[in-house]
Amino acid sequence: MERRFEAKKQELFTLYERFGRESSPFRQQAFCKAGCSFCCTFMGNVDILTLEGLVILEHIRGLPRESQETLRKKISENMTLKKNRQNRPALFWTNTIPA
Repeated sequence: MERRFEAKKQELFTLYERFGRESSPFRQQAFCKAGCSFCCTFMGNVDILTLEGLVILEHIRGLPRESQETLRKKISENMTLKKNRQNRPALFWTNTIPA
């Protein structure tokens, strides 16, 4: 099972790399930059695949405990702000979480 997960992760990363290359000309002209949360906040929800969620979970579990706690607090704050329709920079587009 672990080997299959790793193979699927590699396929996902390959897809991301291809998307990055092919979308580069469009992203250079985009209004949003690192930290932007407009679409996530005002345009609805951002959906992810189960595989993407598992990759994110694996990454979070690999962080030091202090970083995990910081991330949990930021997610909780973000959920409260979103519930109250307030804007906040995107959590995963900033470098504010210690490694």
